[in-house]
Amino acid sequence: MTSLKDKKAAIFDLGSTLIEYENIPWPELFKLSLKRAHEYLPEENIEQPDFDRFHEVFLEKVIEVEKESNITHKEKDILKLFENFLSHFGISNNDNFLNKFLEVYYQPVRESIYLKESAMEVLEHYKSAGHKIGLISNTVFPPEYHVTDMKKFEIEHFFDHIIFSSRFPRRKPHPSIYTEMLRVLDISASDAFFIGDRIEIDVLGAKSSGIYSILLRKKGREYDDLSLPDLVIDKLSELLKYY
Repeated sequence: MTSLKDKKAAIFDLGSTLIEYENIPWPELFKLSLKRAHEYLPEENIEQPDFDRFHEVFLEKVIEVEKESNITHKEKDILKLFENFLSHFGISNNDNFLNKFLEVYYQPVRESIYLKESAMEVLEHYKSAGHKIGLISNTVFPPEYHVTDMKKFEIEHFFDHIIFSSRFPRRKPHPSIYTEMLRVLDISASDAFFIGDRIEIDVLGAKSSGIYSILLRKKGREYDDLSLPDLVIDKLSELLKYY
């Protein structure tokens, strides 16, 4: 049996690993978020466009920026996305409006999240055992949004260092985001393990940096090649069996 006891650092993904953000399928959740933001417009004395068209154009803009992001591994700039999207409807905007629009848009996301089973137990275990703990998360949202989420579940204090792709030059699986975590934690790749729920992003990114990779399988999601991760588990609590 593989032992994780000798690893000096445990590095975690956030979404669907420690906090579940996919309680509602992303397309449905983002449509709900956009609906909430659409309903906010009259509060700023802005006439609401037809929602179906509003949603259609939004998806078009998202697809445009996702294509570029998938090639460059640069995270999408959500405020620029909203600025471009809203200007399509002749909605003039400034930083204050865009930030408020984003806050309203994010509320349905925050309302749907929950802490994954055993997340607290696992974090407490590694912290008490003297391991360094890191977090690397791909997100288009400002870091403070997710720090607030983590504070909601009282887990933010466990981490020695946190990297969100929205404030980093590249997103997972680009190796630079992993090597930066290793640099800050002052450890070698062989002394760390990374756990996440996606093979193409979490597992392959970690492996490309020489980090021991652990896949936390998400129920209902299909995985093409389970031979790629160094370890596959179905629950966070299983980590403790390998300690």
